[in-house]
Amino acid sequence: MERIQKETFKLKFIDFLRHGYIFLKYVQNQFINHRNVQDTQQYWISPDNGQNNPILYLDGGKKGFKRTEELVKRMEELDLKNPKILEIGCNAGRNLNALHEAGYTNLTAIEISDKAVQVLRQNYPRLKDVEIKIGAAEELLTEFDDNSFDIVYTMAVLQHIHPKSIDRVISNICRVSKSFCLIHECETHAEWKHFPRSYRLGFMKFGFNHIVRLNSTRIFKKIN
Repeated sequence: MERIQKETFKLKFIDFLRHGYIFLKYVQNQFINHRNVQDTQQYWISPDNGQNNPILYLDGGKKGFKRTEELVKRMEELDLKNPKILEIGCNAGRNLNALHEAGYTNLTAIEISDKAVQVLRQNYPRLKDVEIKIGAAEELLTEFDDNSFDIVYTMAVLQHIHPKSIDRVISNICRVSKSFCLIHECETHAEWKHFPRSYRLGFMKFGFNHIVRLNSTRIFKKIN
């Protein structure tokens, strides 16, 4: 039985106010010159501005490791025995490694950058048996059967999915998840490669209940 904190009236009201800010940032984002879907994907395959090097994700800094610790904590609160877990956008594998160390070994991942997966394989030998599909989530998610995973999670990935692709990605995440989705995404940052949006509304549209938002992680449960 999951041990997740339920959404109190206070948390629901705070999220209501937050959605006003999300809307303002969404409007602001309409005036930013964005790349198209293909060029956005190509950037994440091979960043062309000296940023987002997969090596940097290995360390992650204090903030990165705190987010990873938070992910493991949320997984433990779901209280599922040996859950089958899918990560969308595993990058260099910091989250997968932490989950594996915590005893979660039934892991699968999608990553758009072959270079990031090479970094993962070189630095986390414990993950040698983890299946990692290389390519865009828009295409690879369609390869999984319905309800293939007990938990699907993302961390700082959906915020970079182009608006023309996001509904397709979220609908397929909801399709392949049998029970839970954990979504740790920035919803209010606007620039050419960040797209502010409400994941609460996005996932509820495809058959998931929003349970709570804790420390920037939204937890959703499938409506059966």
